Amino acid sequence: MNRLRHFFLLSLLSFSFCAFSQSVRPTIIFQDMQSEDYPSARDRAKGLHEATLDLLVNANKVAIVTRSGEMWKAIENELAMKDFVDPRSAIDLGKMSGAKYLLVGNLTRVHHEEKIRTSGSTSERYFSATAFATLKILNLETGQFEKSFQAEVNATATDREEAIRSSLKLASQNLAGQVNKHFPVAARIDKQVSSNQVSITKGTADGLHEQEFYEVLSDDGHTVIGQVKITFAAEHGATARVLQGDVKNMAGKLAREPQAGNASVNVARVERIDGNHVVIDAGRDLNIQKGDAYKCVRTVDEKIGDHVNQKEEILGRIYITDVYPDYAEGKLYRGVGQLETGVQITESNEDRDARKRFVHVGYKSALSTTIEATKPTGIVTVRNENGEYTVDTSPLGTFQDIESIAVYTVGFGVKNLVKDLSTSLLFDIYRMDHLNNWIGRLEVLYELPLVPEKLHVTLGPSLGYGGLKQEIPASIIDEISKGKADKANASSIFFSGQAGLSWTQKRFVLSAAVSYDYMKFKKWKYDVAVEDETKNATAPATILPYSNVDLSGLYYNVGLSYLYHR
Repeated sequence: MNRLRHFFLLSLLSFSFCAFSQSVRPTIIFQDMQSEDYPSARDRAKGLHEATLDLLVNANKVAIVTRSGEMWKAIENELAMKDFVDPRSAIDLGKMSGAKYLLVGNLTRVHHEEKIRTSGSTSERYFSATAFATLKILNLETGQFEKSFQAEVNATATDREEAIRSSLKLASQNLAGQVNKHFPVAARIDKQVSSNQVSITKGTADGLHEQEFYEVLSDDGHTVIGQVKITFAAEHGATARVLQGDVKNMAGKLAREPQAGNASVNVARVERIDGNHVVIDAGRDLNIQKGDAYKCVRTVDEKIGDHVNQKEEILGRIYITDVYPDYAEGKLYRGVGQLETGVQITESNEDRDARKRFVHVGYKSALSTTIEATKPTGIVTVRNENGEYTVDTSPLGTFQDIESIAVYTVGFGVKNLVKDLSTSLLFDIYRMDHLNNWIGRLEVLYELPLVPEKLHVTLGPSLGYGGLKQEIPASIIDEISKGKADKANASSIFFSGQAGLSWTQKRFVLSAAVSYDYMKFKKWKYDVAVEDETKNATAPATILPYSNVDLSGLYYNVGLSYLYHR
């Protein structure tokens, strides 16, 4: 009966872990950390186990099977696994569960003591804690211990419990790092995707992570022929930049984490900061290139349920401007004033974050521009293809000078945070009594930062093309156009230069500027019916309400932009 019971429990265990047995990653049973048999030691061992487990799960380089739930408790009782170290029983359990390895851990001890730190005439009391822990890897197929890891780490804090917690956290990082190094990830390079980049067949689901370095092996798998750095990792695929070797000869080759040392040991950091100018401690030695984009990051813990995930927090972004043998210089275009030296930088794989798209609305008005109305000249003669006409211009006497010019602007554009340039395509609608005007223009503004990322001086030109229509009294235009027209049209190029200020608050940019605009409308056309066709005829100045429309002059501008890609 007991044998049947054992068989049933082991079968249930096998069914529960069948998904793990299909993984290409090494599958590991992680036994609870052992410790001395008193409450505080057991609590610390439990905390060390959970922290190490979280790190292993987040790294995703191995598939973890943990003991939990009523089923595991029953199996512990039946197979006497509470102090489980017997390799022969481990082999049976490994075969049934699909796991290949067993992690056996022990928190040997945590030593803590109170100390006094003296600086000049002042002294400070603090606590020092040192955690001693071990992990052993047992191969469940051979019954042999493959590797033993040790961690001896120290931490200090003004509070004793905080010092102990910090030492245990450092110990978990040390142990998890050693386990991950013992199981290097290998992936196949798929193909070349650019002059210095390749695609890889595995991703985060298989333990690849951005900023890790991989060796590229020859066809026989014994010789290192190059090195790549993971710059983008999706769940089931990744992109890597070639640091060493011939990119054209890497398709189909095996890429493997370095067997000695950390795969991400070559990490670049910010060495010096001066405003928005930064120096990083790596250059051509890590194949950093001019035009590369990097993000400044730090890792923070985020607790989700019973697990603690590590989350990447972006502090700023850097665009590389100059590269030297062992260092590089760049422009900090996001996060000015928020960084400290020593912060780690990781490659963002593209500089799209340096370009922000926006929509814009604005208003401007002329400061001293007046459009003079045409004075009536009595009876005039007008000629076109239909002949010669006599026209009375007295109706023009009802038109007054235009002194109010209001312009409404809408458009969209792109702000380049690296080059401090904004490029916009804008459309202006003019409101001027009897005149209806529109302009399409391209505006380029250089933004000189006064307060980085907040306040800028803006300088730049605008170039475009516009059209203007003006109504002509029916008594003047009907006869000479054969009833075909009621307006005269003209066009002009537009040029403007402006200087102003802009203030950025999150996604909104408020701007104010003064500009000088050039735009003149002198040559006017109207439609005329000639037999069965419609043709353009030149309108003489004497029949137009406003014969010389000169919109050149000084304007004040206000606007609001919304950054919808930030």
